[in-house]
Amino acid sequence: MNCYRKISNHRLLCENKKYSIYCHAGKLYVHKNNCLEKEMIIQIPMQRKKKAIVGFRFLERLFRLEPRFAYFISEDCILFSFQGAMYHYSIEREELKEEVRYRTGMNNPLMLCCNKNIEGKTRILFGEYWRNSKNEEVSIFERNIDGKWYKVYTFPSNTVYHIHYITYDSIRKCFWILTGDLNKESAIWKADLMFDTVTPLLQGKQVYRSCFIVPNENGLVYATDSPNENNYIFFIDLSKKRMEIKKLYEMPGPCIYGKVTNKGEMVIATSVEPDSSGLNKKLSLFSHKLGKGVKSKNSYIIYGSMEHGFKKVMELKKDIFMMGLFQFGNFYFPDYEISDRIKACPIALEKYDGKTLEIIIKRGKINE
Repeated sequence: MNCYRKISNHRLLCENKKYSIYCHAGKLYVHKNNCLEKEMIIQIPMQRKKKAIVGFRFLERLFRLEPRFAYFISEDCILFSFQGAMYHYSIEREELKEEVRYRTGMNNPLMLCCNKNIEGKTRILFGEYWRNSKNEEVSIFERNIDGKWYKVYTFPSNTVYHIHYITYDSIRKCFWILTGDLNKESAIWKADLMFDTVTPLLQGKQVYRSCFIVPNENGLVYATDSPNENNYIFFIDLSKKRMEIKKLYEMPGPCIYGKVTNKGEMVIATSVEPDSSGLNKKLSLFSHKLGKGVKSKNSYIIYGSMEHGFKKVMELKKDIFMMGLFQFGNFYFPDYEISDRIKACPIALEKYDGKTLEIIIKRGKINE
């Protein structure tokens, strides 16, 4: 395993050349990089009764009282998602405002699609993500230059459960949309730039259930997200007349979070999740039994590429709290440019839950 060290007792959300944004106990901490100035502290909007319990980490986890993610959309402005709404914060103006409130029952999108180089424009999108028990329609929203959000596409009812991930493909000039969770709902969809045409590339099996996909010159690399089946990193070869799918690496668990380094390698985290097969969704919250696709009580960071292969570079054990109620064991990757040092935030993992680690990566041929 590679060397790692703790760099903060707070969780890093996002970072650029000028600022680093951390969260802890219901507050955002803004650090000016390479500067000794005192950090700025911003209180995150929440109900008074919830303010009383922030600081008790197990209750923060139970009630999801921390931002899901944050992204820099300019040098000094971020978007972050928290407790049913998307917020905009300007560091220079010290101005915080709510931009959009999600549908009833939705706490956060799983991830944000933030791309600044789509035909010279910045395009920011999210897909609806919630416990869609009634199989309602599911929409994708985009932010305009004035900070207003509008629907760009809606999956009809009984099509998908929710949206995991949206990413832009600069080679094929399209978006890829990942959906779940059951077989019929698990799919990789291709959308044109205006979302006028959205069609499934692959659909109907758990091997197409994913939260992380990376386009390359010849096709798509993606990692599966199935707690109840074996999980793999796959390559979809789109360079031939007949599409081919190849297994690249067997993972010890499902993948929710992944990042791409500035050199094109992939950094993937595996999660520790309960068995939900045959169980009511609510009952699975109380289960200590691992899903069949979860091979260990450890969460792993996997690093590599198609060229050099993949290997485990970090692992931490799930803590004693129930996986469903108090969050899956996992590593979250902040929004920043990854080089040879990975910054990762353990979630529900022993010793380092809610903190930020830095892992030093050794590049080269992988024999694992």
